[in-house]
Amino acid sequence: MSSTISRTHYTVAEVATMLAISPDLVRSLIARGLLGASDSNPAGHKRRWRVGEEDLQSFLSLNKNANPPSVPAQRRRKRADPDPPRYY
Repeated sequence: MSSTISRTHYTVAEVATMLAISPDLVRSLIARGLLGASDSNPAGHKRRWRVGEEDLQSFLSLNKNANPPSVPAQRRRKRADPDPPRYY
């Protein structure tokens, strides 16, 4: 018997992977109120955010025209100077 389980909540790490951003940025979006989430550990000392499917979809629909995260350009190595100054 095959059954598909529909996810209704995602962890910060899962949302970060889906959006190709860092988990810290996801937490920042939650803290600023731009991405809805609930704390699954309200009595604990460490917050464990869970982002609902509806919250994620509404965030994506509001930000669909936003620029995707850019990939930083790789730095080029400097070439060694063919004639370095000679100090005698």
